[in-house]
Amino acid sequence: MRTSFSSLVLVLALGGCSALKSGKLSLPGDGQPAAAPSPSPASADSTSTSAGPRPGPDQERAAKIDRTKVPKLFATVIDRAYADASYAHVLVRTYELLNASVDEFTPRWKAFEQRRTEIAPIVARATELRKAGKLDEARALLDKAVTPVARDARGRIKLERKSVEAVDAELPAVLALVEVARAQGDLHRVVEASADIYLRREITGGREQELSIFLAIEQDQVVDGLRNRGDGDAPALDAVLRQAAAAKQAGATAAYAWKEKVHAEFGIGRANSDFADPFKPGTWVLMTWRGRPYAKRDGDKLTYRKDTSWQEPYDCVTTNLIDRIDLDSGQVIYQRKCKFKTIKKTVTIAAKLAGDLPAWADKTDHPVLARIVKAGPDWVLERVSVPDQRFFDGVVVY
Repeated sequence: MRTSFSSLVLVLALGGCSALKSGKLSLPGDGQPAAAPSPSPASADSTSTSAGPRPGPDQERAAKIDRTKVPKLFATVIDRAYADASYAHVLVRTYELLNASVDEFTPRWKAFEQRRTEIAPIVARATELRKAGKLDEARALLDKAVTPVARDARGRIKLERKSVEAVDAELPAVLALVEVARAQGDLHRVVEASADIYLRREITGGREQELSIFLAIEQDQVVDGLRNRGDGDAPALDAVLRQAAAAKQAGATAAYAWKEKVHAEFGIGRANSDFADPFKPGTWVLMTWRGRPYAKRDGDKLTYRKDTSWQEPYDCVTTNLIDRIDLDSGQVIYQRKCKFKTIKKTVTIAAKLAGDLPAWADKTDHPVLARIVKAGPDWVLERVSVPDQRFFDGVVVY
């Protein structure tokens, strides 16, 4: 059974093991006084002298603990919550757990800062080149700076990371690369940047803030226990825990936000091959083309035909027969009686590929990126490609 940190604190503070075995463990504030901790043999032998009782080993360890490694907020709460000498062992253990995670964080933060120092001049230089119209030079510089996305055979991205990674420092380079790709007309790379963004978390705070988030993830039970004992500092600790929760799903959140940005800011429309949307010639779209693996291929040309039919209602009238009752509003919904007519439609697509499709793209219905020459139902498309967005399968924002 997993014991929460706050329960562990209580057990340790009350003499833990003996109380649990006796079955007489009582909580402070439940109408019974808390049991005092049993004195250690060392403290029993050293009763009172003219200088007063000698501190026990836990108190001596508490006096020597390094309080400077953890964030100031955490140290303030720990020292206040466990100021009583009877809690010295809890104070020591709390610092030990947090300090161990600080030791793990420190080299990660150092690697991030080092990578950030390397990336900054590259982005600055690439921006100068882009503004000067030297797009190929800028692109080559940024392509070299951005760590390629590693995928497995199914296109999935392995994401086993901490809240801070050196690769996070490359996010400005990714965004600069997108600007260059847009200027080059390479919208395929713009769309695929969602994977680069998924792998990189935006670091907006300094070391103290990022360390707090790191500890709230790695030592979540400890930090949650401190929040419960935080008194006036509880809201600040609660904010850290919320930041930690956001950091754990930062990649998924950013990737989906980028997906929307592609449409909202970059002007790439959404299309479905089965519907005759009024797109103007020259418009770029991400198209859902179900059945694309069945298209006929001749070199760089694809042709496709789909005959569809469905029943469409007309001349509908509301009857006096109850269909259902809306549980939220209490409104009675009555059945409708309609006539139906059969609608038939043929969709054709003539598409010219931008280049060879990867093997996986020949067998899937993932959206295609294309420039419209003529909108449907008789589509004519050019510069057709299939951006690799397979990693979105299974990616969830909570």
